Amino acid sequence: MIQNLKNKFIFIAMGCITLLLIVLIGMFNVFNVCYAASQSIEMLHYLVMTDEELEHETESAVKRMEDIKQKFLIPTMEQRQRDAIYFTVTENNKGEVVSVDLTRMPALTEKEALEIYKSAPERGSRFDEFFFASKPVEGGKETVFLSIAEQFYSVLHVAALSLLAGVVCWSFMLLPVVIISTKATRPIIDNYNKQRRFITDAGHEIKTPLAIILANTEALELYNGESKWTTNIKNQTVRLTNIMENLLLLAKSTDREIELTKEDISFSSIAEQTVESFIEPAQKRQLTIDSRIESGIRFNGVKDQITNLVSILMNNAVKYSSENSTITVELKKDKKIRLSVKNKCDKLPDTPPENLFGRFYRDDTAKTQKKGGSGIGLSAAKAIVRYHSGEIKAVYDEDENYITFIATFRV
Repeated sequence: MIQNLKNKFIFIAMGCITLLLIVLIGMFNVFNVCYAASQSIEMLHYLVMTDEELEHETESAVKRMEDIKQKFLIPTMEQRQRDAIYFTVTENNKGEVVSVDLTRMPALTEKEALEIYKSAPERGSRFDEFFFASKPVEGGKETVFLSIAEQFYSVLHVAALSLLAGVVCWSFMLLPVVIISTKATRPIIDNYNKQRRFITDAGHEIKTPLAIILANTEALELYNGESKWTTNIKNQTVRLTNIMENLLLLAKSTDREIELTKEDISFSSIAEQTVESFIEPAQKRQLTIDSRIESGIRFNGVKDQITNLVSILMNNAVKYSSENSTITVELKKDKKIRLSVKNKCDKLPDTPPENLFGRFYRDDTAKTQKKGGSGIGLSAAKAIVRYHSGEIKAVYDEDENYITFIATFRV
């Protein structure tokens, strides 16, 4: 339980850090992509501006923009143009290619440039690794193909570096989170340990006087005969003893730090013997037990706890079964070991099945107390199953008011 609490704390904290890093890295890279694209489009627009459009730019506006760029160490358009990689294709009014300028892209041959030019769509602004646009010139038009390969690889490089930085930050944050989780959960752990010690100590202290009360009551019956008062004392003493036993079992089973000795046991023999002990109590309530226990099933577990598990499920079935009904107990093994106890109820609990395993949960308090229930038996059963790395659930059959408790264990 303690380790699970720490793991949940670490998982939630690192999950939040991971989400934050993903958002930040994602936003940064989206901004970088948009910025690179806008820079390329701006450069392409600058390259295809006509002389008249350039003259229309006021000197004050241009000077003001250049001053801002120099202040923030941003390259001017002239500086960026010197680094830009592009080629131009000029054609006349008849659509014939007049010239191909590869001055700014010497790595490309004229043949390759013409193939790119001819393959580019008539409508559009991007083809392959180029942004392109046209501007009118005397006697035809000129098309500029600006290479964005460098910007593309730059974006990938930045993305890889940012991802690496995110992984490094995440790794550096893991150790502080682990340390903080220990400190943050310390008060809860201390309180849990105190509660467990109190239950254990109080349970052992209470068991002795309960045994004395039960022995004295039986002695009184020997001398004065049985009466409704002595019967009530014995019943309540037995009930209180069972409560303490379940509390002690629950305290031990939920503490993973206390390693109980597991051994190779006969699950079939334990189930048969335990079910047999409930035949007489079942007969008193006119109940029939249908035992379907497969023989030869062995399991690596704690014998006392498996016995208590079967006993808790059988005791629960005997207490809450409708009179003159049948309790079906089944134990079988295929890919997993499956133990199920099925009984018919007068009325199914008005709660989801998973709530039945809550500590001190009782659907009908007065009725449960009358039948000797304490509300911790199923919680103890769940703790036993979990300690053995298994799962337990309850299933309702609302058509016929049947409830089935199913515990499964890995082979």
